[in-house]
Amino acid sequence: VGLTALTVVPERRAGKARLGILGGGRDPDGAFTFTWPLWRDPVSLVTIRALLGHPGLDNPTTRAELGIVDRLRTRRVSFGRYMNFTRAESIVL
Repeated sequence: VGLTALTVVPERRAGKARLGILGGGRDPDGAFTFTWPLWRDPVSLVTIRALLGHPGLDNPTTRAELGIVDRLRTRRVSFGRYMNFTRAESIVL
């Protein structure tokens, strides 16, 4: 069920069309990161998609109003031609 929430959308980066993903971004080093919220109460798949793309999750008041209790972030790392993700870490709220 979780993978269906990972909607891929086109975006322009460095003058080229690239694939972007809800919750995906780049850290200051340019590495791909994926961030997702943890919420207090059960929610629907539609709500999960909305939370992944919500622009106000950096605001503590907005997070509290939405019932978000934490956010986790993972970073893509590569070892030669193999790629993997780091262990998810809590983002200080």
